[in-house]
Amino acid sequence: IDGSGLYTAGNTTGQFRVVVQHLTSGLADTSSVGIGVPAPTLTSIVLAPASATLDVAQQVTFSASGNLSDGSTTAVSVTYSATGGTITAAGRYTAGSAPGSYGVVATHQSGLADTAAVVIRSPTLVSLDLSPNSVSLDPGGLQQFAVSGQLSNGQSTVPTVSYQATGGLINGSGIYTAGTTPGGYRVIATASNGIADTSRSEEHTSELQSH
Repeated sequence: IDGSGLYTAGNTTGQFRVVVQHLTSGLADTSSVGIGVPAPTLTSIVLAPASATLDVAQQVTFSASGNLSDGSTTAVSVTYSATGGTITAAGRYTAGSAPGSYGVVATHQSGLADTAAVVIRSPTLVSLDLSPNSVSLDPGGLQQFAVSGQLSNGQSTVPTVSYQATGGLINGSGIYTAGTTPGGYRVIATASNGIADTSRSEEHTSELQSH
């Protein structure tokens, strides 16, 4: 405490006294001072997950927590913002339609913030379905084959494929012409990433089943 009565608390917690005494008469009075543990302060914001790789239109939920000066963590209220997609006030992020690298930011009212890295990738083809599943043909008969594809984001697509036939002929449009020799044959559709589906023919009346 200084001569003007300005008291500065020390670093030790507990109960203490401040004493004032009259210089000539010796009269005095005492005040009690309690020094407590200071309330922990927010030191940083942590956004989870720290990074995410998503397909177009795929979603992920972000959450934020705070680190305190005493080493503990706490729930915090933050404002979310995002590039390359949209994010709700609750942290639900939806990837946009343009592949690339983006960010999600969580900002506390104190100005503290954290950023998560988001990569939006183009959906990839994960499976092919060659149809029809079965067909019977006479020698020289024609059958139109078609394919559909499943993307990594759960959506369907009509992929570009190349066709092969081990018996008979098939053109680039998927039109199959049965051969003249009875037997078992296959029709194969293959995408550019190597994913394929196969149909098999039996006898001269081809019975084609997808595998």
